[in-house]
Amino acid sequence: MPIHIGIDLGSISVKAALFSTESADAAFFDSLEGNELFQSVRRLQNLSGGACRLAVTRYNRIAGNPMKQTRALLKELVGLIERSALGEVCATGSGSTLLKYELGVRQQNEFSALTKAVELLHPGVRTLFEMGGENSKYLLFERDETSGRLGIADYQTNGDCAAGT
Repeated sequence: MPIHIGIDLGSISVKAALFSTESADAAFFDSLEGNELFQSVRRLQNLSGGACRLAVTRYNRIAGNPMKQTRALLKELVGLIERSALGEVCATGSGSTLLKYELGVRQQNEFSALTKAVELLHPGVRTLFEMGGENSKYLLFERDETSGRLGIADYQTNGDCAAGT
């Protein structure tokens, strides 16, 4: 019954998501409804047809101190989850290397994270534009006929800090 935490530390904000594929965690996720920390709490269907749960936090500005804001967010999230139910904590975004070394969390490639998110949340989507504070990404997806998994057929990114910061 692990509840996993994904942290995205970007150039201007930090945000996180809680995720579980266990039906036993349904009551926990239901209890998050209406919690001001979260932007959305959703029940989804995974690729094998089973239910999963996702709770996404609001964006938190890093205000020049990414570690302080990230630690505060993580403290709030970990405080909500029973210790025995806490799963893996992973980081993505331009600050993920910092989190890897400062907090010892696993670093997740942004392109891989975006692909997994699209596959789970919007499996019919084939084109994604992701606008960040530091850069923007274009991804073109295609489904592998053998495995049924979504993969990246093409991608482009702009130069750092050309996204409008």
